[in-house]
Amino acid sequence: ITATYSDSTSSNVTSSVVWTPDPLTAGTTSVTGTFGGKSIVISGLTVNAATEPESYSIVPSDLANAAYPTTATSYTAASGISVRAYNTANFSSKIQFKKSGGYLYNNSSLNLGSLTLSGVSGSLTVYAGTSKNPSSTTISGSNGVYNLSGYNYFKIINSSGSVATCSSIGIELAAEEKTLSSI
Repeated sequence: ITATYSDSTSSNVTSSVVWTPDPLTAGTTSVTGTFGGKSIVISGLTVNAATEPESYSIVPSDLANAAYPTTATSYTAASGISVRAYNTANFSSKIQFKKSGGYLYNNSSLNLGSLTLSGVSGSLTVYAGTSKNPSSTTISGSNGVYNLSGYNYFKIINSSGSVATCSSIGIELAAEEKTLSSI
Protein backbone atom coordinates (compact mmCIF):
# COMPACT_ATOMS: atom_id res chain seq x y z
CA ILE A 1 0.00 0.00 0.00
CA THR A 2 1.43 3.38 -0.98
CA ALA A 3 0.71 6.50 1.08
CA THR A 4 0.83 9.85 -0.74
CA TYR A 5 1.52 12.95 1.37
CA SER A 6 0.51 16.61 0.91
CA ASP A 7 3.95 17.45 -0.54
CA SER A 8 3.39 14.80 -3.28
CA THR A 9 5.94 12.39 -1.82
CA SER A 10 4.96 8.81 -1.27
CA SER A 11 6.13 5.76 0.64
CA ASN A 12 5.29 2.11 0.98
CA VAL A 13 3.33 1.69 4.23
CA THR A 14 2.10 -1.87 3.69
CA SER A 15 3.68 -3.21 6.88
CA SER A 16 2.06 -0.42 8.96
CA VAL A 17 -1.51 -0.83 7.68
CA VAL A 18 -4.00 -2.24 10.19
CA TRP A 19 -6.46 -4.64 8.55
CA THR A 20 -9.98 -5.45 9.71
CA PRO A 21 -11.55 -7.80 10.27
CA ASP A 22 -8.73 -9.63 12.02
CA PRO A 23 -8.84 -12.55 12.12
CA LEU A 24 -10.50 -13.24 8.80
CA THR A 25 -13.57 -15.46 8.97
CA ALA A 26 -15.24 -17.65 6.40
CA GLY A 27 -17.54 -15.69 4.14
CA THR A 28 -15.66 -12.38 4.44
CA THR A 29 -15.74 -10.58 1.06
CA SER A 30 -13.90 -7.36 1.88
CA VAL A 31 -11.22 -5.99 4.19
CA THR A 32 -10.45 -2.47 5.33
CA GLY A 33 -6.91 -1.19 5.69
CA THR A 34 -6.26 1.85 7.90
CA PHE A 35 -3.13 4.01 8.15
CA GLY A 36 -2.72 7.56 9.41
CA GLY A 37 -6.45 8.11 9.71
CA LYS A 38 -7.08 7.11 6.09
CA SER A 39 -8.74 3.89 4.97
CA ILE A 40 -8.90 1.69 1.90
CA VAL A 41 -11.49 -1.01 1.30
CA ILE A 42 -10.50 -4.04 -0.73
CA SER A 43 -13.47 -6.05 -1.95
CA GLY A 44 -14.01 -9.02 -4.21
CA LEU A 45 -12.31 -11.42 -1.78
CA THR A 46 -13.55 -14.82 -0.79
CA VAL A 47 -12.42 -16.22 2.54
CA ASN A 48 -13.02 -19.96 2.75
CA ALA A 49 -13.39 -21.94 5.96
CA ALA A 50 -10.22 -23.60 7.22
CA THR A 51 -9.89 -27.16 6.01
CA GLU A 52 -10.27 -29.93 8.52
CA PRO A 53 -7.01 -31.42 9.73
CA GLU A 54 -5.79 -34.43 7.82
CA SER A 55 -5.48 -37.64 9.77
CA TYR A 56 -3.80 -41.02 9.49
CA SER A 57 -4.21 -44.31 11.27
CA ILE A 58 -2.01 -47.30 11.86
CA VAL A 59 -3.73 -50.60 12.47
CA PRO A 60 -2.25 -54.04 13.19
CA SER A 61 -2.61 -55.26 9.58
CA ASP A 62 -0.26 -52.44 8.48
CA LEU A 63 2.66 -54.25 10.16
CA ALA A 64 4.41 -57.61 9.83
CA ASN A 65 2.21 -60.48 10.98
CA ALA A 66 3.25 -62.50 14.06
CA ALA A 67 6.98 -61.84 13.70
CA TYR A 68 9.05 -59.03 15.11
CA PRO A 69 11.30 -57.39 12.51
CA THR A 70 14.88 -57.83 13.73
CA THR A 71 16.01 -54.67 11.95
CA ALA A 72 14.23 -51.33 11.69
CA THR A 73 11.71 -51.87 8.88
CA SER A 74 9.68 -49.31 6.93
CA TYR A 75 5.96 -49.77 6.33
CA THR A 76 3.35 -47.69 4.56
CA ALA A 77 0.02 -47.91 6.36
CA ALA A 78 -3.19 -48.25 4.36
CA SER A 79 -3.97 -44.64 5.35
CA GLY A 80 -0.78 -43.51 3.57
CA ILE A 81 1.58 -42.68 6.44
CA SER A 82 5.10 -44.10 6.27
CA VAL A 83 6.46 -45.50 9.55
CA ARG A 84 9.53 -47.36 10.68
CA ALA A 85 9.27 -50.13 13.28
CA TYR A 86 11.65 -52.34 15.21
CA ASN A 87 10.51 -55.24 17.36
CA THR A 88 6.92 -54.13 16.72
CA ALA A 89 4.44 -56.28 14.81
CA ASN A 90 0.87 -57.53 14.42
CA PHE A 91 0.14 -60.20 17.02
CA SER A 92 -3.46 -61.37 17.56
CA SER A 93 -4.84 -58.27 15.78
CA LYS A 94 -2.95 -55.92 18.12
CA ILE A 95 0.09 -53.73 17.50
CA GLN A 96 2.56 -55.39 19.82
CA PHE A 97 5.75 -53.70 21.03
CA LYS A 98 8.38 -56.17 22.25
CA LYS A 99 9.62 -55.63 25.80
CA SER A 100 12.68 -53.46 26.34
CA GLY A 101 12.78 -51.47 23.14
CA GLY A 102 10.08 -52.21 20.55
CA TYR A 103 9.34 -48.92 18.79
CA LEU A 104 7.56 -47.22 15.90
CA TYR A 105 8.08 -43.71 14.48
CA ASN A 106 6.97 -41.68 11.45
CA ASN A 107 9.38 -41.52 8.49
CA SER A 108 8.54 -38.11 7.04
CA SER A 109 8.01 -34.68 8.53
CA LEU A 110 4.40 -33.86 9.39
CA ASN A 111 2.71 -30.85 10.99
CA LEU A 112 1.51 -32.91 13.95
CA GLY A 113 -1.52 -32.09 16.04
CA SER A 114 -2.23 -35.11 18.22
CA LEU A 115 -1.56 -38.81 18.59
CA THR A 116 -4.13 -41.25 19.96
CA LEU A 117 -3.22 -44.71 21.25
CA SER A 118 -6.34 -46.86 21.50
CA GLY A 119 -6.75 -50.02 23.53
CA VAL A 120 -3.38 -49.80 25.28
CA SER A 121 -2.23 -52.68 27.44
CA GLY A 122 1.12 -52.27 29.14
CA SER A 123 3.40 -49.25 29.24
CA LEU A 124 4.21 -47.18 26.14
CA THR A 125 6.17 -43.92 26.04
CA VAL A 126 5.61 -41.22 23.40
CA TYR A 127 8.43 -38.95 22.30
CA ALA A 128 8.17 -35.99 19.92
CA GLY A 129 10.67 -33.80 18.12
CA THR A 130 11.60 -31.90 15.00
CA SER A 131 13.87 -34.60 13.59
CA LYS A 132 13.27 -38.25 12.73
CA ASN A 133 13.33 -40.88 15.51
CA PRO A 134 13.02 -38.45 18.46
CA SER A 135 14.07 -39.62 21.91
CA SER A 136 14.63 -36.58 24.12
CA THR A 137 11.20 -34.94 24.61
CA THR A 138 8.71 -37.18 26.42
CA ILE A 139 5.07 -36.26 25.85
CA SER A 140 2.53 -36.89 28.61
CA GLY A 141 -0.88 -38.04 27.48
CA SER A 142 -4.35 -38.15 28.93
CA ASN A 143 -6.62 -41.12 28.21
CA GLY A 144 -4.35 -42.19 25.36
CA VAL A 145 -4.30 -38.77 23.65
CA TYR A 146 -0.99 -36.91 23.26
CA ASN A 147 -0.69 -33.27 22.15
CA LEU A 148 2.08 -33.08 19.54
CA SER A 149 1.47 -29.51 18.34
CA GLY A 150 4.71 -27.88 17.24
CA TYR A 151 6.41 -31.19 16.48
CA ASN A 152 7.07 -33.00 13.19
CA TYR A 153 7.98 -36.49 14.36
CA PHE A 154 6.73 -38.92 17.00
CA LYS A 155 8.11 -42.14 18.41
CA ILE A 156 6.23 -44.74 20.44
CA ILE A 157 8.47 -47.07 22.44
CA ASN A 158 8.11 -49.82 25.00
CA SER A 159 10.91 -49.42 27.53
CA SER A 160 9.33 -51.73 30.09
CA GLY A 161 10.23 -55.31 30.85
CA SER A 162 6.87 -56.59 29.56
CA VAL A 163 5.16 -56.68 26.17
CA ALA A 164 2.87 -53.70 25.44
CA THR A 165 0.06 -53.55 22.87
CA CYS A 166 -2.46 -51.16 21.38
CA SER A 167 -5.35 -51.73 19.00
CA SER A 168 -4.63 -48.71 16.78
CA ILE A 169 -2.68 -45.48 16.48
CA GLY A 170 -4.39 -42.31 15.27
CA ILE A 171 -2.42 -39.33 14.02
CA GLU A 172 -4.16 -36.01 13.48
CA LEU A 173 -2.32 -33.21 11.74
CA ALA A 174 -2.59 -29.62 12.93
CA ALA A 175 -4.84 -27.37 10.86
CA GLU A 176 -2.85 -24.93 8.79
CA GLU A 177 -3.43 -21.35 9.82
CA LYS A 178 -3.32 -18.86 6.99
CA THR A 179 -3.09 -15.12 7.35
CA LEU A 180 -3.44 -12.42 4.76
CA SER A 181 0.10 -11.60 3.61
CA SER A 182 -0.56 -9.40 0.60
CA ILE A 183 -3.31 -8.06 -1.64
